[in-house]
Amino acid sequence: MPSPIARLLPRSPKLSITVALGLILLLAAASLITFYQRHRAPVRTINYTELHAVGESSSVVSLSVDGETLTVTSADGSVAQAIVTSEAAQQEIVGEFSKKNIPVEFHSLKPSALVTAMNWIVPGM
Repeated sequence: MPSPIARLLPRSPKLSITVALGLILLLAAASLITFYQRHRAPVRTINYTELHAVGESSSVVSLSVDGETLTVTSADGSVAQAIVTSEAAQQEIVGEFSKKNIPVEFHSLKPSALVTAMNWIVPGM
């Protein structure tokens, strides 16, 4: 009985080279992603009081609201996150940032189409 591994190995040199180049490109892409994740600004966790203080400073570039997580980006590239569970407190912070003409970005909590498809496909396997 022939081994199933033999059928998986490429039989022509051209195909072998193509597979090897594909693996090298995949490895290079993974290395670049890892490099950029390590060299971006670390995220500092702050509390609600510190979030107010950051909002009053003039060095803030943007505010991002993703569910209960509020992320503030400063002009120097530093990033700070705060968890604010109260809707009223979130609206107060958003209003404070909007008064200073700081862009506020809201992210949807609805899962993407890919996540929804995977939730249907994976359990069927």
